[in-house]
Amino acid sequence: MEKTGAKAFLLGMTLCCPAAYTAYAAETGGQEITLDPVTVTARGYAASQSDTPGGVGVATDDDIMAAARKGSIVDALERLPGIARTGDSPWAQDISIRGLSGPSVVILLDGKRINTATDMNARLGFINPADVERVEVLKGPVSALYGSGSIGGVVNIITRKPSFTGQPESHGDFSASGGSNPGGGSFYGSASASGEKAWVFASGAYRDYGNTYGGHDSRLDNSGFTDKQGRVMVGLKPSPALTLQFEALRSLGKDIGIPGGVSSMPELARVSYSGAAFSFLGLDAVLDLNAKYLKTLEANFYYTENKRYVRVDRIPPGPSTAAYPLELRPTADHQTWGGKLQGTFETEAHVLVAGLDFWTWEVESVRYRSMYRPAPAGGPIQFHDSPTPDARQVSVGVFAEDNWKLDEALTLNLGGRLDYLRTKADPMYNVMPAPGPNNTSKTLLYGRTDESDLGWHLHAGLTWKMDQRWSQSLLLASSYRAADIMERYKYINLGGSLGSLYGNPELDPEQSFYVEYGLHYDKKPWRADLRLFGNSVSDYIAEKRVSADRVELDNVDDARIYGAELEGRWQFLDNWGLFGNVTALYGRDRENHQALPGVAPVSGRLGVDFTHASGFWARADTYLMAAQHRTPDNVDGAHGVATLNAALGYRRQAAGLKHELALSLDNILDARYRNYLAHQRGYTLWEPGFSATLTYRLRF
Repeated sequence: MEKTGAKAFLLGMTLCCPAAYTAYAAETGGQEITLDPVTVTARGYAASQSDTPGGVGVATDDDIMAAARKGSIVDALERLPGIARTGDSPWAQDISIRGLSGPSVVILLDGKRINTATDMNARLGFINPADVERVEVLKGPVSALYGSGSIGGVVNIITRKPSFTGQPESHGDFSASGGSNPGGGSFYGSASASGEKAWVFASGAYRDYGNTYGGHDSRLDNSGFTDKQGRVMVGLKPSPALTLQFEALRSLGKDIGIPGGVSSMPELARVSYSGAAFSFLGLDAVLDLNAKYLKTLEANFYYTENKRYVRVDRIPPGPSTAAYPLELRPTADHQTWGGKLQGTFETEAHVLVAGLDFWTWEVESVRYRSMYRPAPAGGPIQFHDSPTPDARQVSVGVFAEDNWKLDEALTLNLGGRLDYLRTKADPMYNVMPAPGPNNTSKTLLYGRTDESDLGWHLHAGLTWKMDQRWSQSLLLASSYRAADIMERYKYINLGGSLGSLYGNPELDPEQSFYVEYGLHYDKKPWRADLRLFGNSVSDYIAEKRVSADRVELDNVDDARIYGAELEGRWQFLDNWGLFGNVTALYGRDRENHQALPGVAPVSGRLGVDFTHASGFWARADTYLMAAQHRTPDNVDGAHGVATLNAALGYRRQAAGLKHELALSLDNILDARYRNYLAHQRGYTLWEPGFSATLTYRLRF
């Protein structure tokens, strides 16, 4: 195969099935080789995916470009086995990893934690997908490098950045995208300059999308959004051994709709973010010592601020004799300071990563209420209370992880971690109107609290390369998750007959025992990966209805999640490949003898792709989701669905410019269905119907 054909083949494989990077190397004169994907999140240094026990998934910038919708990187991540999309709007999406989501999944931006405590997720919506180089996902507690919250997994969003170059260089990137569902567009641009001792990078992005339509032209009112983002990075190399990197990001959103309301707000009300702002500052220092044992020493510090201004209106009136809200305006400000010091030690048979990290997370919130009181009191009343008290959570942890090469075929990975967490909160009052037009009275909901938790993580993973084609892996892990601020202290009036949702300051940490077995085959034209896993979680945190008008968060003594993932690829011709994956999960609340909430139904993809030396590529696949009837009491199931999807594109390089054009088509047959994991009360949230998106990208 010629060099141009090899490059096109690799690009197509990267785009259509990032787990199967197979190509011909020009350096070997056309000899076939296998490119093993390399990740940095699991081990804390660059390590091949085949040497990493436990599930790891990667979505590249090509996967993001080919996604039919541009609301979130979730649109690309959901193509990976074991990952399902959750959330309540195109912008405020989140993911579930093997049945666990929300506070059970740690979100990182360039390796730094993003904290948020809200039932309307916004961690992933703040990051523009066009500014992302790749996303690495750890499925389950496969690493000791991350503390509380990682029992479900870790998502590391790695942004675009240049590198040091021997000669001065400058590069640029521009992309524009227009879509039919939701209707609107997005624009992205970046520029960089680099040299031997310094580089600089700047990017900007803007998105404006209207309402989404479900299958059969069913409009999802209040589902549009507008946002913009700017980011600056600077890299310095003051000496051959020292590298410094500074990063600043600012993201602003407005009129972000949450169609139908969410489980944390009054039923049938209109809920939106009138404004949302995210700020991020990061500083990294890497010292390349290259000593006999201590190879590198790394330190990073970061600050994030996450602000949301929620507006809840169109609230259904209450009984004629009772006061009812006209409008609610909750606001929240989440600030996190953190840092990590990490060293990498190497011997002939060992690579040891050890260090300590800390973060402190502060939350301030207030909820403004406009109430109406019928006669005889009559008239509107305005006052405020809090959905959560002012609170702070502090975490300090030490960790160590050793990759031990027992021989050429066997690698043992051992990891351990110890964390101390402390959560403090001020008293919290529920302010309710008293008789008279201007009077209020206070009801104490939570007193001043000071809770401490001591948690740990232990894992042992063995990888056995039986020969050049086959390998096996086995992982055993024990991990924990302490309740976050929202789970401990939330107070949400759900409205109507649903009552109120309360946190629980005395929640015990979740304790997880996890096991995973993997079997892998890789020899052209075949590649396959099988994963079998089980997660036993004691003191699992879940909602529990204790009365007709009160729901509380409580610990479930014994929760179990079992599952299997299978993905594979058959390159049946030089330019043609068949790919597919399937995920099956089963979750059980053994204490209450019912299904576990938030566990996705059986789902998978099957498709074919084509690449050509000219730069043309194409892909067609079908997404299959089985019906979900295993649900907790009083939770509706979901019907199964099959959607047909396609994408095609063209790449060409001329005069130093790289042109890329991609057309993505999703749900071509306009199937009407809903996502079981998008929890709504009193509203059916239909998934998007037919979507067409055209994207153009220019690089130099």
